[in-house]
Amino acid sequence: MLLLQTLPTIIEFKEAIMEHGKGLNTFVGLPEYPFHLSVQDPGTLTPTGFNVNKGVSVWCEGGKKRLTVSDFMETIKAYRPVSYQALCDSDTHKVVQKSA
Repeated sequence: MLLLQTLPTIIEFKEAIMEHGKGLNTFVGLPEYPFHLSVQDPGTLTPTGFNVNKGVSVWCEGGKKRLTVSDFMETIKAYRPVSYQALCDSDTHKVVQKSA
């Protein structure tokens, strides 16, 4: 079994996970279950127009969090997923508008 976790739902716990030092699955008491980390939640509509050249915005309970590549890699190292979605600007709405 593979668990799916999304960055918006767990990004606010990064410091606690880093202190724990054993990854997300052991932090939540499921060490035998590997997980995949997705950048955005596929079940939630993500606002457009907030990504910039040096970062991607994720929307969580505490509001918008902007992640740079180094923030993202620090998160990957702390959470220890078995697989993860590469950080990408999936906000194609502005690109389509510029090309029209």
